Amino acid sequence: MAYLSLSTVDDSLYLHDQHSVYVYMVGYESTLLTLHPIFLYNYVLTLTNEKRKLKSILLSFTPAILVGIMMIPYFTMPMDVKYQFLSSGENIPLNMLPSAVVSLGCFVWFIVATFKALKKHKQQILQVYSYRDNVDLLWLRRLAVTFSFFFFFDMGLAILFSVIGIPLAWTDFSFYIMLTFFIFILGYFGYRQGEIFRFEPLAIAREDHETHLRTEQNQHKAEVPVVNEEDAQKLSALMKEEQPFLESALTINDLSRMMDMPPHQLSRVINRHFGMNFFEFVNQYRIEYFKQLAADPKYQHYSLLGLGLECGFNSKSSFNRVFKEHTGLTPGAVRKQVEAETVSQ
Repeated sequence: MAYLSLSTVDDSLYLHDQHSVYVYMVGYESTLLTLHPIFLYNYVLTLTNEKRKLKSILLSFTPAILVGIMMIPYFTMPMDVKYQFLSSGENIPLNMLPSAVVSLGCFVWFIVATFKALKKHKQQILQVYSYRDNVDLLWLRRLAVTFSFFFFFDMGLAILFSVIGIPLAWTDFSFYIMLTFFIFILGYFGYRQGEIFRFEPLAIAREDHETHLRTEQNQHKAEVPVVNEEDAQKLSALMKEEQPFLESALTINDLSRMMDMPPHQLSRVINRHFGMNFFEFVNQYRIEYFKQLAADPKYQHYSLLGLGLECGFNSKSSFNRVFKEHTGLTPGAVRKQVEAETVSQ
């Protein structure tokens, strides 16, 4: 936040012809700008509990160091020349073009890597959790999209301002104002997120996911182990008789303890025998249970959300989303359909 504040002050000084007081600040933010996508990428990997060595973390900052080295010719320019460029709207100096290209490439690479990490996390949690609220990092994906929009919007402004002769300091000023709001929002949601991922289920999902990929790659070399039919029958009986799906926070660890079976083995049964991930497997039972309750006269006075909570859904948003994905209908439409079938009988 201190960096953002200084950057905004710096640009304000350019715009108000006060640069002589803070001559040492001119141009430093051009190098530090490269750090934003790198910090975001590392934050996502930390939040999703990816196992990384210190060496790989430090290496991720190499592009920012490279941009800093490439900016040395610009830093050694006379102060008046730099100020003239920043305040007059002249075209970018040639000695800044290489660093600008590397900085842009760094942004694109790390943003793409960030979205890939979030996509991988989304796939993994479906093998572990029966819910997505507060674990799918949807808010972080939206913030990453917003951050990308801010960056490319600012790039467009910079090109436009270069063409029409408006000082480029205005683009920096607008970008850092938007970035300041982004950091505050990121901090707010990050604080609320806490450390809910720092426990065993997600590590199990990662190991199972990696094992599954290795198995798929070597499928032509070795026969895939056959799922024990008794395990599948035992699981089906457990779901019907004990109804663990009514627990809104059910994870694969919880179900594996009930089955007295290692989580990775249970995951294999669900994936290969039933052709689903853990999330889909549990929520199909919740949907069927919802239909049973909707047809039961004792639950006619329940609201849709009330029925959803009775079935193990933990929020209205997840309730609606799961129904839409699995049935193509809203819970209300499914309820009307079930009630109509009940009356016709």
